[in-house]
Amino acid sequence: FLNFGRPAKLKLRDLNARTLVEDVFSLVRAKAEQQNVSLAIEETKNHDNQGADLNFQGDAEQLKTCFSNLAINAVQAMNEGGSLKVVLQPQKTNVRFEFLDTGSGIAPEAIVQIFEPYFSTKETGIGLGLALTKKLIEDHGGQIMVNSEVGKGTKFTVILPREPAANAQAAQPLQPTLLQTKPVWKKFMLNPQITYTALLFVQALHLLH
Repeated sequence: FLNFGRPAKLKLRDLNARTLVEDVFSLVRAKAEQQNVSLAIEETKNHDNQGADLNFQGDAEQLKTCFSNLAINAVQAMNEGGSLKVVLQPQKTNVRFEFLDTGSGIAPEAIVQIFEPYFSTKETGIGLGLALTKKLIEDHGGQIMVNSEVGKGTKFTVILPREPAANAQAAQPLQPTLLQTKPVWKKFMLNPQITYTALLFVQALHLLH
C-alpha cells in the first residue's frame, strides 16, 4: 500500500464561515465569469439555531484548499453557464456548508467512487482533489457528503465542528492500492507534501484555463 496522511499538522484558529467562502470565491471568480457561472452565498437559520453564529475553529489554508477544490469542480461542470450557491447554516455545535451547482451532475456509478484516491471522471484528472478534501475535512473532525442527479446538478455537504476535538487529527491515512494508482503519478505520491503541492498546482492550472 501507499500511505500518505495529512500534508501538515493543522494550524487551528478562529474562522468565519462566510469570510472563508468569500475568499474561495475570489479565487474562482474570474473562471466563473468566463463561463457565465454566477456565485452566491446564502445564510439560513431555523428555530433551533437562532442565536448561533458562523464562527468556528479550523485551519484556514487547508479549508480554503478543500473548498476551492469543490468550487473549481462545480464551475468546470458548467461549461455552458449556471450557478454555484453556497448555503451556510450555523448549528449548535457545528457549521454546515452546502455547495450546490446546476452542472452536468455525477453518474451513480461514479458517486460510489468519488472520494477514492486516484479516481477521476476527467481525462486529465489525477484523482486526488476530492480524496484529499475528504481527508482534510475528517482531520477537522468533520464530514463530507455528496448528492447528485445527472443533468440537474450536484450538492456537496460539509459539516465542521465549531471546536475540533483533541483527537480530530487522528484520522486514518489514505491507503490506495497499487492497482488504483495511476503509474504516471505513483512515484510522487509516497511523500504527503508532494501530494498536497501537486493538488495546489493542479488547482492553479484549472483556474488559468
